[in-house]
Amino acid sequence: MIKFRYSPKDAYLVAYTFALAVIPFLMIWLQPSFILLALLLPFHMWAIVNHQNGSLHHHSHWPTFENKKTNSIYELFLSMVAGIPHQLWKWAHLTHHVHVNDKPINGFCKDPVSVHLNGKNGEPENFWRYCFVGTLDFIKEHLGTTPVKLSIKTPESINMNQYKREILIFKIYLLSILVLDWHYGLWMFLVYFVAYFFNNATSYGEHWTVLDRRGDTTQDSIGIYSRWYNIVGFGAGYHQEHHNQPARHWTKLHEITHRMHPNRKIIKGMHITNNPYWSHFKLLFKKEQA
Repeated sequence: MIKFRYSPKDAYLVAYTFALAVIPFLMIWLQPSFILLALLLPFHMWAIVNHQNGSLHHHSHWPTFENKKTNSIYELFLSMVAGIPHQLWKWAHLTHHVHVNDKPINGFCKDPVSVHLNGKNGEPENFWRYCFVGTLDFIKEHLGTTPVKLSIKTPESINMNQYKREILIFKIYLLSILVLDWHYGLWMFLVYFVAYFFNNATSYGEHWTVLDRRGDTTQDSIGIYSRWYNIVGFGAGYHQEHHNQPARHWTKLHEITHRMHPNRKIIKGMHITNNPYWSHFKLLFKKEQA
């Protein structure tokens, strides 16, 4: 019998992963019009980003099952649906927790997803460059077998054999969709490209406007306490609490909200919306960033 390691509520994350995996094949069977597909694109993209920051993310902190072999198989499935190898996500994310958005020293950031990674003069990188160039870099590396933005030597925490299997199963997943319906297969490439972009946007938005507070895990992240956001996003809004106590299970993060800084940044909406879309877009056309 399969047993959950931390909470039976992790079954929601597993069910979400399975449901998302079926959507492309359901669409191939239903053959919706191009207009309907275009209308569904934002929802499908968001569902993938939500999966990346929900099921994939939570499993990186709290292995879903008690049995190690079951977890390894599940990680392949997570990687297939998310389009991001679990091994890579876990290493990058846990490293991010240790070095949250650090500034480069000798041209190198310890946080592989730091917004300062390619910034100038100690400033954050332009939002659009961070998301778009980061997406292109990830896809380029993702088609190979070397984890993106790694230090000179591969971190010991990454199991390279499992990492290669995770990349392979995602490629097989996309190929199977392409074989069944090459039109929809090409569409799925677009869906994942947009999802990668907005996953980067989520990462940027989780700390934008509080970068000057880094080092204080009671106020260095963006908090969102909308009931719907935390239900559908599996506690995604408790990002400050998560940075304060990364080992606390996602179902229990609300229990420590009272310990967070009273003047921390709290917003409505989603982390994706907490970004300098327009101001940084205008900066792209200036010779020097402000």
